[in-house]
Amino acid sequence: MYQENLKNAFLAQRGNKPTTETVERRILESLSEIEERLGADACTWDFDQAQSAINQICRLRRESQSRQLLVLQEYVRWCISQNIPGARDGMLRVKGANFDRMREMLVSGPDDLQRCLDEVFSPESTEDITSIYRCYFWCGFAGLDEKDVFELTARNLDFLHLLIRVGERTYPMYEQAVPAFRNAVMLTDFHTTDERVLSSRKPRSEGVCIMRGTTGVPKVTTFRAMMSRAFRKDGARELTYKRVRMSGIFYEAWQSELQGFAPSFAPDVLDSSSKSGEVRRKSGVTARELLSDYVRWKNAFHTERG
Repeated sequence: MYQENLKNAFLAQRGNKPTTETVERRILESLSEIEERLGADACTWDFDQAQSAINQICRLRRESQSRQLLVLQEYVRWCISQNIPGARDGMLRVKGANFDRMREMLVSGPDDLQRCLDEVFSPESTEDITSIYRCYFWCGFAGLDEKDVFELTARNLDFLHLLIRVGERTYPMYEQAVPAFRNAVMLTDFHTTDERVLSSRKPRSEGVCIMRGTTGVPKVTTFRAMMSRAFRKDGARELTYKRVRMSGIFYEAWQSELQGFAPSFAPDVLDSSSKSGEVRRKSGVTARELLSDYVRWKNAFHTERG
């Protein structure tokens, strides 16, 4: 941690519980790489330096951003009060991360998602395994619980009505997603460039799950790690299943708003639920917080910029 003694002194005088201190320490540590690069402690930054740093390190959701910014501003205020050399109010004038950060982590709609997938994966016409990678993100954009994706079969996909059916619930299958889903259903082997395989096609594993590859159906955690590595490509957006799912929820709300309906969100819309409706994991996100995030998403993507 840059200027560790100074930051330790700040944390010590706050007298917080160990768990709270740990959270605040991590927030301060999140600036270390930028401080090292600039050769200056955060308390000495001007407004432009502070805004740039906040854009880089702040989390997506407004509630998380507020906590991060509050701790950092308290740190700067304390440094100023202690007459730390060079301390100034650059960080105190920052209101939050600008929309650029949101544009790096979410998508504006199905066309935007398709562009992001095209930047990272092979075209669907290649008929390689990346078709199921695309299906994973299209399921997220449609709103499916991540674990349900790895239980989907052809019976869940209604190509006639462009719907994904899971239990009693239906989700949209966007037109841009159809080629990937058709490959996931129809292909019995994938094109490969693996030199260890004599043929240019490699058979898929036995089964009916559309997410099966050539060695079986991957675990959720394994697949998530694979996608994280894929989107580390230079220039690629920082997409995850959760972020794409949130984008899809906001896109659907925006489409409803365009038809004259006020946007509203169920408080459990991001919860993870089983097919029987039993909640697996609470997201902890309230309807009010989602509405606030939706307004920011809409302003970032769908409000004309001057």
